[in-house]
Amino acid sequence: PQYHFDHSKIREILYDSIPPELRIEYHTVVGQFLKESYGDSEAHAGIIAHNLLAAGLAEDALPFLVRAAEAAGRLFSHADAVHYLDRAESVLHDLHPGAVPKERMSLLAALRQQRGDHEYAAGHYPAALASYETALDLARRVEGREREADLLRSIGRMHYLLGRRVESRR
Repeated sequence: PQYHFDHSKIREILYDSIPPELRIEYHTVVGQFLKESYGDSEAHAGIIAHNLLAAGLAEDALPFLVRAAEAAGRLFSHADAVHYLDRAESVLHDLHPGAVPKERMSLLAALRQQRGDHEYAAGHYPAALASYETALDLARRVEGREREADLLRSIGRMHYLLGRRVESRR
């Protein structure tokens, strides 16, 4: 039988009544099913990531969080994109407590740069500047000059848009 509970409080009470171990098992089964059935679909990336995270499969959820952010950005839902990117960054830090290893630093820099792009598109210039500066710091540790040049251009644009003409030329 299939049940549908329209009221969020009823859904919340029923969900909370499921024992945590069983809840994790359900999320695992649903997450794996969605991953196998709709893994290539951007439209399902967010729900796949949600279920995999709830199942404790953070490593598996990471690419779906990134894909969900990209899909949200294409729909001009920059706040949602930033949310997914924040979650991906948080997952990366949770997977590597203490310090993110060098081989994952490139991904972290890319997440920060994408976040800056979405903050810029949403008109949040100070936040975009901070994200680009963080991405630049990360990129300088592990990457070549191409990303660095792109980030410096983005930082200059943010300074210009914030009225800081002198800083924008550096």
